[in-house]
Amino acid sequence: MTRDQNQRELRRSMHGKITVMPYTTFMDYFVPDPRMSDEPLGHPCRTDVFKGMTKPKNEKEMYREIPKRLNATERPCRGFVVVSTPHKADSTSSSKIAPDCGIYPRDHAPKIDDANEYGRTDWSHLEITIECKRNFAQDPFDDTAANAEPFAQARRSALGQILSYAELVLQNQHRKHHFMIIFLGTFARLVYIDRACMFATRRFSYVKNEAWLTEFLWRYGRLTPAQRGFDTSAKRLHPKSTNEPLVTLMRKKRDAAVNGEIAVEPHILEAYKDSLDEKVPWWKLDVYDEDEDVTRSFVVGKPHFLAPGVRGRGTRCYIAQEVLKDDKGKPKLGDFVYLKDAWRVKHDEIEKEGTTLKFLNENKVPHVPTVVCHGDLPDQLTVSRAKWIEFTPGQDYYPIKEHQHYRIVVKEIGKSLSQFKNSRELVRALADVVQAHEAAYNCGFIHRDLSGGNILLCIDSKGNWRGLLTDWELAKNILTTSHERQPERTGTWQFMSAHVQNDPGRVVVIADELESVFHILIFYTVRFCHHNLPDNDVGQFLYDYFDSRATFSQGARSGLTKRVAMKYGDINLETYKGYDTSLKFVWPKDTPEANEDPDYSHPLNPIISTLLAWFEAHYALAALANTEGTAEVPSTDDRKHVNADAGGDDDDDDVPNSEHHKHHRPPVKDSQKIKEDAAMLATHSETRWLLKDALRKGKLWPSESEKTADKRPKDGFVGDCDPDSVDVFPAFFGINRGGAEENELEDEDEDEEEAMQRAGDSETEGTLVEDNPFAVDIGLLSGAALPQYRMPRSPPPPSSMTSTSSRKRPHDDSPKESTTPTKRSRLDDSE
Repeated sequence: MTRDQNQRELRRSMHGKITVMPYTTFMDYFVPDPRMSDEPLGHPCRTDVFKGMTKPKNEKEMYREIPKRLNATERPCRGFVVVSTPHKADSTSSSKIAPDCGIYPRDHAPKIDDANEYGRTDWSHLEITIECKRNFAQDPFDDTAANAEPFAQARRSALGQILSYAELVLQNQHRKHHFMIIFLGTFARLVYIDRACMFATRRFSYVKNEAWLTEFLWRYGRLTPAQRGFDTSAKRLHPKSTNEPLVTLMRKKRDAAVNGEIAVEPHILEAYKDSLDEKVPWWKLDVYDEDEDVTRSFVVGKPHFLAPGVRGRGTRCYIAQEVLKDDKGKPKLGDFVYLKDAWRVKHDEIEKEGTTLKFLNENKVPHVPTVVCHGDLPDQLTVSRAKWIEFTPGQDYYPIKEHQHYRIVVKEIGKSLSQFKNSRELVRALADVVQAHEAAYNCGFIHRDLSGGNILLCIDSKGNWRGLLTDWELAKNILTTSHERQPERTGTWQFMSAHVQNDPGRVVVIADELESVFHILIFYTVRFCHHNLPDNDVGQFLYDYFDSRATFSQGARSGLTKRVAMKYGDINLETYKGYDTSLKFVWPKDTPEANEDPDYSHPLNPIISTLLAWFEAHYALAALANTEGTAEVPSTDDRKHVNADAGGDDDDDDVPNSEHHKHHRPPVKDSQKIKEDAAMLATHSETRWLLKDALRKGKLWPSESEKTADKRPKDGFVGDCDPDSVDVFPAFFGINRGGAEENELEDEDEDEEEAMQRAGDSETEGTLVEDNPFAVDIGLLSGAALPQYRMPRSPPPPSSMTSTSSRKRPHDDSPKESTTPTKRSRLDDSE
């Protein structure tokens, strides 16, 4: 993923979540005045810092002038210094980008040996990001637009740029929120960003209103760490320190495992060794155990998984060890566990992940993580929603979500599903997932987010790698929650059923979840197994099938390739091969069963063809029901069909040779046949039996040498979209106070004297935005071009609205580069 693509994804994720407000409102909301109420309201610091400041000739002049003035005697922000870092990226980061300037704690500011040189960015200590633009042509916000988002290319690029800075701050620090200052010649904006949205002040002249910027800095320097945006439950450890006991214990644990003094699974040891990277901070993280009402502490190194993006859950996962005490009261480290840190969506109908998992654990649901402890972190709830409601009273719908900081620790440490050794092991893992999903459903929970990143491989007591269904944060209790249409899509775009993609308000049912399992199977087998799709076309196919979208006036729907596969029960390769043929898997050439001609007797083929036949009938039945004006049947409320062996774990169960297990695609002849085949997806049992039948002893599968190198392009595949093309979004419904109805195509370099005449603290002006209907949680993909629409006169009913969360990026195993839409959790690999 290129820098431009990443910034475009960040902009799209934040679409509909930007609010511009007056300076005084911003200060009242986010930067509390530390002075006592009976103190004089005069300015306690210098207000003439920018006296005589003229319009800069270029940005380079701003890099010198701004730090010089802010670092002068009687600086407004005590204990902090401003450092210019426009050309030197953080040496520990692969991003290779750097903000123009930054405000750092004095003791941790980048060192500058030569006054003519710039400092080097340090994302782990940066307090306030400063970006310098010479004029308004690169202003990242538009006060006149209903969504506060600019239309001109240079301004859109500036918005993506500052969001990429925020992303790196949030990834390298444990933060609740982050402040920025955007300089625009002799004007400026203040910016507040958290996991829900972003707020910015209207443009103001810091020369004319000389006290505004210094007042902000003076207040900031007197805020507590929590008020400045820091997560106080995370204590930084210095990996190069020789006098920090916890750091020493972490190193000793690694060395003991490497030397064989303690038994550790190889994949866990490798992950732990990788996490002890001395270039980045290590941490001691507190976890509130809500069951025991105690706080427990765990030490971690570099994240094992790090979700991209700014807005959303911001999930990161660690190989962790609990901090305990020995008989003498000295600290010691417990066993390796897996710690997940996330900003969960706080919603009445969504349980905490740990609450759901503990219930599943108590009910002996197999193939799900075992909870060690979990709980919300005190006083760490995003304030954006409350402030947005306060700023926009009387609205029927509020697009901003509340995110609660949350940590959960589980016993199992798995490895990525992409590390399966052959197709049989992959199918067995998916059979385990179906079994786990069925048992959980029988207990009253549906997962709603089956994806490649939410399935791990864990070794069992027999030494076999089995599937583990993780990330239950979006699970819904089907016994106690509403069965009405949902206000938004739920899941990861690549693996959603075509029905869910086409209908954002659809309530997820069993058939949708089983379709997600099918898509996961296709995703990994096309990448790592032998088939009749040319290797050079795999990237295009993955994009077409998993990432692409059909766009329409209200947003996006399922891409053509996936939709056609489900409708016609066939994954057709004519686009890639030039003639009519279906996707088929072949035996690898180095096996005894292989011939010179492709051998299509691979056991994957009957599994895929049978499932496709059922999906074809399922979609035909839905079309038939829609034509007749009836509800879709059959009902998926099948809890009365509880299978006695849903919690079993034997691959060699006796499998009935019923008609539907004949592995061929039966022709759809009439409505009765359609109903019979579609009924196979009404419960889990038929799919579970299909997979386990294929795994029975005596069934021939390729050996370990079957697996190929990953055929997915290393840098992903980008659809037909000019990287510099205009960002366009689906229609959304917003409120524009005091703004023009339309944006100019380009922004002129506005005369600053004229702007100064208009600059003021208007309490009645601001830009309010509502959500983008039908938009998935990660925004739009780089290849999905949508038409631009003006704001409609009236908003739709709340039931048709949707909001968004943590963005994921397309098909990328590396968390720091991966970019897939929607999620919430890792799309693919957790390494």
